Amino acid sequence: MKNWEALGRPEKARESKNWAIMAGVVLLVVTAFSAMAAPGSLGDRMGNIVGIALLAAWYMSSGRQQVQLVKESGDYIKRGWGKPLLFAVLATVALILFVGVVAFSMESGSTY
Repeated sequence: MKNWEALGRPEKARESKNWAIMAGVVLLVVTAFSAMAAPGSLGDRMGNIVGIALLAAWYMSSGRQQVQLVKESGDYIKRGWGKPLLFAVLATVALILFVGVVAFSMESGSTY
């Protein structure tokens, strides 16, 4: 999305944002259900396959267009990876904390 914005294509940025949201939801749902339906490594593999398939679908639908546009224009300014990696780490930590809190609350609320 940010690449499309930097390239001056706000309509493509909007499409990318919507695509990322939908793909993220699909990946989350499929991963959760595959983990419940096939616990262990099979569920993990199913989630990984879906993630790779979504990445390939994104590249074929939008990523390739970005690469072509950048090659043709030649004036695209690259940005650093610091901020995106920091946000990814923070999001991962937040997810781990969230899952831990949910798991703890489910455990403490269960009766044996």
